[in-house]
Amino acid sequence: MTGGFSQMMRVLESIPADAPAADRFHATLEASDAFMAECDRILEQRRAERGARNPREMQS
Repeated sequence: MTGGFSQMMRVLESIPADAPAADRFHATLEASDAFMAECDRILEQRRAERGARNPREMQS
């Protein structure tokens, strides 16, 4: 994963320790959503690559 995880870590590290709990919570959710979107993108890319190599596998 190129950018998703490192981006999530940068967001989490940038949250001040004394920030209100709600702000920390929402920032964590946003970072997590961005990370999951990156994971989903990579998964779909790999499935497409696998399907291009083995079309019968994609039909099952």
